[in-house]
Amino acid sequence: MRVLYTLFVFFLIASSFAEELRSGDVILQSFDCRRCRLIQSESNSPWNHVGVVVKDQNGDIKIAESFTGVALIDPSLYLARGSLNVLFRSKDLLHLYENPDAFLQFEKELTELYYEKFQGSSYDTAFLWDNWGSNGRETLYCSEFVTKILNPFLREAIVPYPMSFKKNYEAWRVVFKGNVPEGLPGVGPVYFSRSNLFVEVGQL
Repeated sequence: MRVLYTLFVFFLIASSFAEELRSGDVILQSFDCRRCRLIQSESNSPWNHVGVVVKDQNGDIKIAESFTGVALIDPSLYLARGSLNVLFRSKDLLHLYENPDAFLQFEKELTELYYEKFQGSSYDTAFLWDNWGSNGRETLYCSEFVTKILNPFLREAIVPYPMSFKKNYEAWRVVFKGNVPEGLPGVGPVYFSRSNLFVEVGQL
């Protein structure tokens, strides 16, 4: 009973906070898996996953993410699934908050872009910046997806950089079955915490 009560209280808090989330907000997250621990070790950061706030077609706040594939998840479920949930905002989008009409237009266009281009895309297990599935659609890992859905709205686009897997290279060889994308362009979850293009809002 105590566990159920604790979960109930958590979901109440998470749901109330969701009302303060804004489209375009980025939420870094940590959860436990083999690849997750390698990402944390390689990037020397506590995070291994990232999602972005997007309104669904009913106007409800959701978190868009590429987890097992690109999909929308309720904020309370997203926050409950992991730990160290920290919210970041793009400096390029802050000006929209001062203009309600411009922000509503941004929300509308972000939602449309999500459904037109990204909904249902497969997860990219190879961590390649330009990788396409047999169905002709681009496959996307979490931070790649967040970058590509936000870039059309940013004054200064997020630019991929050479990814390093050297710290845990042998372990990555197993994960990638020998095809480690060492030095190839990409964007890791940690980018959003270290870039001067984003500001930390706080832990959720």
